[in-house]
Amino acid sequence: MLWVSLFVIHCQQVVGQEKVQPPRLAAGLEFGYWTPANLISDPTATLKDAHKNPYLGLVLLKPWRFGLTFRVSGGMWSYAEQDEAQHQQRVKIASLLLDLKYDLLSDVFLIPYVTYGVGWFLGDKQQSKTDYFHFKDESAVGFAINAGTGFELYLSHRLCFAMEFRYHYIKFNHVVVFTDNYSGPKITISTQYIF
Repeated sequence: MLWVSLFVIHCQQVVGQEKVQPPRLAAGLEFGYWTPANLISDPTATLKDAHKNPYLGLVLLKPWRFGLTFRVSGGMWSYAEQDEAQHQQRVKIASLLLDLKYDLLSDVFLIPYVTYGVGWFLGDKQQSKTDYFHFKDESAVGFAINAGTGFELYLSHRLCFAMEFRYHYIKFNHVVVFTDNYSGPKITISTQYIF
């Protein structure tokens, strides 16, 4: 408890002596888990699943005014499943998201926010070779609408930690391995460097 108190006091001193000025530009790395609802066979499953790789991405933020920030992010995610005939099917999805982020508070070191945006997704269908068959790879394009909420914790004037929960509504132009609807929640953490 003492360490938490000292950490909060440190953050208040670092950020609280001056008003938190919107940074000119911030760039960061994202790590998280994405769980499309159509891929969950167990309704009690958590966001982390043995067959899913973590979501990895990059994020760029450019503040505007009135607490609004333009945000561009992109990343990769994959999911694999083996059927009864021991054929492994894998989908890899690349994303490009354009969002508007609104800070609910300002002039503090812990800033809650909401985001709204759109995105484009490229799904790559990959099925493994067997002794008798070889399945060709296929790709599909998807469009998404997303909304989320999160917080940013300013550790210094140059370093920020963020955590976010987001829901993607995603439809592809045709089925990509398992479904054409990869809608579902995504939770990410990121570290951002402020220029």
